Amino acid sequence: KKFIIKRSGAKVGDSIWVTGNIGESHLGLLIKKNKIKVNKKINSYYLKKYSSPKPCMLGSKILNYLNSGIDISDGFLGDLHKLLDSKLGVNLIYSKIPFSKNTKYLIKKKKIDPFLLLNGGDDYELIFTCSEKYDYKIKAIAKTNKYKVSKVGHIIHGKEILLDGKKINNTRKSFQYLF
Repeated sequence: KKFIIKRSGAKVGDSIWVTGNIGESHLGLLIKKNKIKVNKKINSYYLKKYSSPKPCMLGSKILNYLNSGIDISDGFLGDLHKLLDSKLGVNLIYSKIPFSKNTKYLIKKKKIDPFLLLNGGDDYELIFTCSEKYDYKIKAIAKTNKYKVSKVGHIIHGKEILLDGKKINNTRKSFQYLF
């Protein structure tokens, strides 16, 4: 029986999962710094996500099925990159990345760049990989324990980070499609 989820251990073909929603704490920080304006109800929601984060506690319940994992403290893409060794890459599916309904609205209205949210930190959610044969276990355990999980892509050969099959440039400040 495992007792620790290691950062190393991801394998080509592994599913990539994330818990909760991405970018909400970072949006709270941007609101606090007056870099983005939203209505009062949304404002207080994001400020709370920033000032009082609730860490995901699913890891101990699923660790026997995982090949690697890390909490999202330095941003989704930054921490995902830490799971990869020099021979691994990822293919992410943008439509599967979990943004809340309010965040999707802000992205749609062009109030926030989704790549900024993928790079923002302090989400305190988990990114983890597992063999695809355990996908059903991950879903079942998450549902039983009332945690939101989203399968967002796969580990691939190579060092590239792909989004919907297109290479993105990892710059820590922003992400750009390279066409």
